[in-house]
Amino acid sequence: MRQKLFILTVFFLGDIFVQAQNITVNGKVTNAKTGQGIAFVTISVKGQNISVISDESGYFTIFAPVNSILVLNDLRFAPVEIEAKPE
Repeated sequence: MRQKLFILTVFFLGDIFVQAQNITVNGKVTNAKTGQGIAFVTISVKGQNISVISDESGYFTIFAPVNSILVLNDLRFAPVEIEAKPE
């Protein structure tokens, strides 16, 4: 019984540790010249299988590891890379 409890405790602590290393990134993809939001841009975490698409106004939310690189892709523009870091 003690061994099962220990393994369960380690599992939960490991999950909390992993969760603490991720952040929620909220942003808006905009045209640098006009300031208007750009819809349907793919935002992905470089090297991982995590991605979202910006909404009609350019807004997005993505859950990413701290200091990971976010890649913004759209057929109309060159890809852009930014660092995901807490404020």
